[in-house]
Amino acid sequence: MPNVVITATHTASNYRYTTKSNEAGYYTLAQLREGEYELSAKFSGFKEYAATSIDLAARDVRRLDIKLEVGAIETRVEVSAAAALIETESARVGNTMRHNTLISLPMNTTSASRNSCIGRGDRC
Repeated sequence: MPNVVITATHTASNYRYTTKSNEAGYYTLAQLREGEYELSAKFSGFKEYAATSIDLAARDVRRLDIKLEVGAIETRVEVSAAAALIETESARVGNTMRHNTLISLPMNTTSASRNSCIGRGDRC
């Protein structure tokens, strides 16, 4: 359905990202910060769609198909989303580490310039 207003709200900061679906009904919300989101979709003559607890990690590509139901605009359909364990939109394999995990890695140096060499395969 074209021109559906899609809004993703970052729950920690309450920052909103908004877009509209294209002529084929597809939408893209690019460059979202990592964290938990709520997603809503609104279109005149249809019930408002809402999905909660959508957790995004760095460089995630997620697909969330929205099904709008005919009804009064005051009616809201709410879906609670679970984190996707397998990314089906691309063949990318990745691993996301939180800040605390990286800080707790055992290092035999405290030099910031030496730490930048981790994973590069060259000698520093």
